[in-house]
Parts: sequence; structure tokens; C-alpha cells
Amino acid sequence: MSARWRRAPAVVTAIALLVGGVAPALLGGATAGASSGVADVRTAAANQDGRLELTSISPVAPRPAGRVTVRGNLVNPGGDAFSDLSIGLRVSTAPLTSRGDLAAIAGGSDERRSMRTVPGATRIPGEVTSGRVSPWQVSVPARQLRLPGNGVYILEVRASGRVGNGELRELATLTTFLPFLPNAEGYSPTKLTWIWPLVGTPARDAHGVFLPGTSNAELLPGGRLADLAVAPDRVPVTWMVDPELLDSAAALSAEHERQEGRGTTTQEGDPAAGRWLADLRTRLANTPVAALPYADPDVVALTRHGDPDALAKAVARSKEVTGARLGRESDTTVAWPADGFADARTLGALRRAGAKTVVLSSSALMLATERTYTPTGRARIEAEDGSLEVLVADQGLIETLSVDFGVPGAAALAAQRFLAETALITLERPNAARTILVAPPRRWAPPAGWSAGLLDAVERTPWVRTVGLASLSRTRVPTEYAGASLVYPPSATAAELAAAQVARMEQAADAADGLVRLFARPGGLETTYTGALFSAVSTAWRTNRSGGRDYALAVSDRISSDIDQVQVIGRDLVTLSSTRGTIPLTVSNQLDQAIRVRPVLRPRVGSRLSVTNPDLITIGAGRKQTVRVPAEASSNGITQVDVQLLDAAGNPFGDTTQLRVNVTSFGKVGLIVLIAAGSVLFGTAILRNVRRLRRPAA
Repeated sequence: MSARWRRAPAVVTAIALLVGGVAPALLGGATAGASSGVADVRTAAANQDGRLELTSISPVAPRPAGRVTVRGNLVNPGGDAFSDLSIGLRVSTAPLTSRGDLAAIAGGSDERRSMRTVPGATRIPGEVTSGRVSPWQVSVPARQLRLPGNGVYILEVRASGRVGNGELRELATLTTFLPFLPNAEGYSPTKLTWIWPLVGTPARDAHGVFLPGTSNAELLPGGRLADLAVAPDRVPVTWMVDPELLDSAAALSAEHERQEGRGTTTQEGDPAAGRWLADLRTRLANTPVAALPYADPDVVALTRHGDPDALAKAVARSKEVTGARLGRESDTTVAWPADGFADARTLGALRRAGAKTVVLSSSALMLATERTYTPTGRARIEAEDGSLEVLVADQGLIETLSVDFGVPGAAALAAQRFLAETALITLERPNAARTILVAPPRRWAPPAGWSAGLLDAVERTPWVRTVGLASLSRTRVPTEYAGASLVYPPSATAAELAAAQVARMEQAADAADGLVRLFARPGGLETTYTGALFSAVSTAWRTNRSGGRDYALAVSDRISSDIDQVQVIGRDLVTLSSTRGTIPLTVSNQLDQAIRVRPVLRPRVGSRLSVTNPDLITIGAGRKQTVRVPAEASSNGITQVDVQLLDAAGNPFGDTTQLRVNVTSFGKVGLIVLIAAGSVLFGTAILRNVRRLRRPAA
């Protein structure tokens, strides 16, 4: 895609389109258009009385001998009633010449364009009172549009009528696009390939407990993830799955814990989650599946502000989980940075983590020369220590699918815009078929059934043919992308997770690593820690910074609390009544899994007290264990002793605690005095007894 198109306005500015992003500037122009059949299209005024919403245009690919039917709603947002209503169409007299023109129209360009009024307006009987919605339909023979040939045309819907007792006037306009390519012999279809994302948001804490407010709604029929899972059907797509989502669905399907207030509650398994996962496993059995690094960490932020080598751990976990949950291997060599942007350092980190291919936005590459058409989406780019294959996702199509679907009518406008974009790509170079990659937003949330409807519509167009991602990878790198350079704009930098967020995650990870090294067996908390730590830097937090900060702090607090569950307990003063003895030491493990630890005592004055430290000991979950450490004193008095727990590798765990050892032995002189004193007492006692016995005899 040319640099000019890459920097065009966003695909659909929902408000501008819904209130008529392109319309006559004055009512006088509309009157002139009605009389002459031709008028100029201009930006609509923002203060229109009503609002037009588009619901559908059929058929997907109009034919000259058929009809064109446009359906929608007229909304009276408030005020006086509408009456004497009619809905009519206008169409541009000439097709658009480029995707840049299409983007300009969508962005509200005030450029004059010749428009023709289409005969056959529809009347709406009665009134539309304040706050009410009236459906409408305009159906006309395609020949009445008088379209001169293959092309994408501007289609404008206009509502006119009276407000209260006022004069007849225009009430609302809506602008969309009409692809008309009946002459299939005049072009070669564009090949379209899809990345199909199944990505969730962090739903569990560092113990795998579900967060408050999370639910199974997205997994129920009609829910976002349920709908995306069934939409492709037989359409060849490459799935891009976050394995953490699979883990969460599996955990939800079994008995699980959920945070409630300051505690947790145990809940039964959710059958809907189990069905979704089982159905997904079946659907993905024989189709290409790529896996994101576990929990979809922000790889750019992690590389630029943290430890990029952590990516390898996330990738390894990803491969393991997809194998277990889907019963098949997934491709972890395809990387997809958030929003399709990455700097050179990140590409190097991805390559070291095993990536061979990276999916980038067309706006992330600067072509060596200006182009007036969209080239095939494949390139190669140099990364650290080698090159990477780049699959180029079309930014214009990404933006088309990124609209706010919550705005009434936006879904139909987006679908029509998508068809128009693909038609223009084909007509840019009608005799040179190209392959274009479509990569919807990661957490794409179209209305239920919409994505399946779009795929079906694309399949029924003569100007597009859907192919698998492997087809794009087998295509030669086009000359247009030879010498392309990497672009990382300020907007991409601003979208990254903040350095502070990455720092929170890494501090928590360092603390967790120390605890994990104590675990007698892998799994358990080690597994949930890993998921939560990568979730703390999930790309989901790019659009919810405060939520990400709170989540990371909660993970850190939970790990710190777990660390406090392993400690040395008992008296801080131990007395030795001789030169040799044992020092009792109790280690408490209140975690839910066994640990292996070695307590080590270090007298601060080694010349006064020496100890023989024990070997590793295993302490069961929720248990305490006392060890007796042999000690030998060379002098009396109190000696300060530092106590440190070590893991199996000899690394210290937790803080050092202090213990005082009081030696009270007498020594040799004290022993002689004691014996002499005892002898005197013993002799005195005998003498007294002898004297008692003699008195009676006398």
C-alpha cells in the first residue's frame, strides 16, 4: 500500500458516517439536483434533525438486470414529530479512482463530487414521533442507478420531511459505498487470506482464582468468543489463539474458585465452557493454528522496557498448553505484535524466541518508492542475527474492522466499506492478481453473526477469492516491498504498556522465582504464577491502563503473601547448658504444596560457637518441621546467630532472621568447685548421722 494510503484517515468515523459524512451543503443544492439529476456531494451539517442508520444493502454484488435494495432505520432523537417523510437514494456519476479517495470520503472530505438522484424514493406513512425509530426500505432496478461500468460508487441515502409544522426539508443523510463489478472478464480476483484471532482478557489471579466480575458470557451461544469460533465454518482461515484463554476455559469448566469480597467461593464447573472448548478442539483439528505467546504479553513493551528473553518462556508455555488443550501442535513460529507494529529490537527478540515469520501492519513498512496500488502482502526484513519473513496485514482493512460496533448502524457500514475496499484493490490493477492479508483486531467484538455474514458476503463476491495463509507464504516477495524499511511511529510508542507496568511484572517475577525454586515438584503455583505474570503485561491492558496497574499490583501482593507463608518460627533465645548441644529450629510451610528447603545457621562470632547445618528437608503442604542443629560452644555468654533458608541450589530465600544462643556451661574450675562443695556437704551429712546414732547408746 502506498504511503499516501497508509496515512489516510480512519476507515469509518462512526459519527460522521451515521449523520451523513458526505451530503449536500445546502438545501438549495438538493433542489437543483432533483431538477437536473446531478448535484455535488459535500460534508453534511452536524446538526441534522434526524439520524439514518443502515442495516443492509443487497445483493452483495449487484447485477445490471437485478435490483438494489437498501434497508435501514430513521431515528427521531427528540423534539417535534417527523411527517411527510420520504427516503431516496443518490449515487455518484463516476466511480472512485483510489482507496485514498474512499478514505477521504469516509473521513468527511468536502471535495465536490457529482451525484445523481435515483428515481424511486420510498414514502414513510404517518409520523415518527420523538424518540421513535421507523424502519425503511428503498428498492430500485440496478439500471436506474445508471452506473457506467465496473467501479466503487458513492451511495447516499437521504431522508426528507417536515419537523412539526415546518417546511419540507432534508432531515438526515447517510453515506456509504456501492461496489459494482458485473464485468468479471475485466479483472482477476484478489486473493484474500485471514488471520482469525481468539484472544481473551486476563480473568484469573496468581492462584488461578477467577476475578470478580468475570463470567462465561463470551463462551455462551451468541457470545463474542462463541460467535468467532463458529464463524469461519468452511472458509480457510489461520487461527491465532491465546493458549491462556484455553486454560481459562478448561478451569471454568471444572470446579473452580472465584474471588468474592475478601475471600473466595467454590463454584461448580460451567458446562458452557466445556462445550465451547470441546467444540473448538473439533473445529481446529484439521486447520492451521498459530499460537500467541502465553497470555499475549506486549512483546514490544517487554523488549523495550524489560527482559526480552522472557518471551522464550511464554512461547514454550504456549506450545505446551495448545498441545494439551487442543490435542495437536500449534505453530509458534508466527509472531503477531500488538497492532502490527514492532521496532527492530523487538523483531530480534522474537527471532531469538523462535519466530520465523512476523505479521506487521502495512503502515509498519515504508516502501522505497510511492505506489498507486496495493501490493501483495509479503516482505522480508532484517532483524538481529538474521532476517524474518513479514506477512503484511492491510491497514485499511484493519481499520475497517476496528469500528465501534456499539454505534447503531456501524456494522452494516463497516461491511459495505470492507466490500468496497476489496473491490478497489482488485480494480487498482485489474489484470494483476495479488494476495492481501486481513488481520482483525485481537479482541474483535462484532455483533453476533456479523463476522460469519461478512465471510459469506466475501465468498459471494466475484472480485475476491479466499485462500489460506500458506498461499501467501508461498508467494514471491513483490518488488514493491524490496528495500522496504521498518517504521515505528510515535503513535505505536504511545500505545505500548508503560515501563512502570513492565517493572511491576518483573519485580513480582523475581520474587516468584525465589519461591518456585523451593517447590518439591513442578506445577501448581508455579503454573498459575507464570500465567498471572504474563497476564500482567497482556496487550489487553493497552486500552485499560488502570485495570492493568491494579491487576499487576494484585499479582505482586499475592506472591509476596505466599512468600511470607514459608518462614522460621519459634523462640529467638536458645540456651545451651553445656559446651555441646542442639539448637531447635522450626520451619513452617503454610503453602498448598510441599517445599524442599535447607535452614542454615551462621554465628556472627564463629570462634565462640560452631554449628553443623542440616541437609535439605522436605516439608509437606500446610506443615511444620523442627530440626535440631548440633552446636558446640567454646565460651559462655550470648552469641548472635543469623538464620537463612536456602533452596536446593544454595540460593537464599526470604529475609535473614536472628537467633540468640546463650551458653551457660561452668568449665573445669567450676566443675572442681562443684565437686569439692558436694564432698563437703556429703561428709557433713554423714558426720551428723553418726552422732545421732551414738546418743541413744550413751
